[in-house]
Amino acid sequence: MHDHSAADPTFTSAAAAFGPRLLVAVLTGRQQDGALGVRHVRGACGRTLAQELAMSEAPGMPSAAMATGCIDFVLLLPVLAHALVSLVMVPGAADMMRVSLPPWAAVIPSAMAT
Repeated sequence: MHDHSAADPTFTSAAAAFGPRLLVAVLTGRQQDGALGVRHVRGACGRTLAQELAMSEAPGMPSAAMATGCIDFVLLLPVLAHALVSLVMVPGAADMMRVSLPPWAAVIPSAMAT
């Protein structure tokens, strides 16, 4: 069986390269791809968003990412698009949107990622 994961290695390498400047969104998709990657992103102090499950054709990816406790916000797709633009374009917006992780969240600290 082949591993067709693309989000996990992409998020993990981007977290190592960009740290707190990274912003990722986990959208509709099957299986659990992205769950490991969002742990790396949050461990590097990046920000994570996920698509609301009710609007996902295949909710596996956003559901698995949410189960890690490492998602900052779960948003409807049209709102998620606006949030991405705001986080990138509005000075200070990213700091206002930071939420605390639950104590059970499994974050992978950036020092361990390498």
